[in-house]
Amino acid sequence: MTQEYKELLIKDLCARLPYNVICQVEFKEDGKYNSKVMLLSGIFTDKAYFTTKGGSIYSNEYKPYLFPLSSMTDEQEEEYNDLNSCELGCFPHTEEALDYLIKNHFDYRGLIPMGLAIDATGLNIY
Repeated sequence: MTQEYKELLIKDLCARLPYNVICQVEFKEDGKYNSKVMLLSGIFTDKAYFTTKGGSIYSNEYKPYLFPLSSMTDEQEEEYNDLNSCELGCFPHTEEALDYLIKNHFDYRGLIPMGLAIDATGLNIY
């Protein structure tokens, strides 16, 4: 991952911390690489802190589960458009509209196509 991508992901996840972001986390345990779905609990410049019912870990290899904007239901799109000064597809112009996208785990930065996030559509993860 390039430094630019890492910084973009960290900026995005910092805004999502209050909203219980679920991530796919890669980590090494007892000499073996493991992968778990975990809750993001904190973020630092070089790694993030994740928790599950079974404990917690630090890792620098993770991807959040997010929804592409194209997966918005008609109801969600209507709610979003009521908060925003423009239709879905343009950048949110109000704080409320941006908060809506963040709170509902929508990928407004395009992290999924960059390979920095996992498409959560159909996974029932949230």
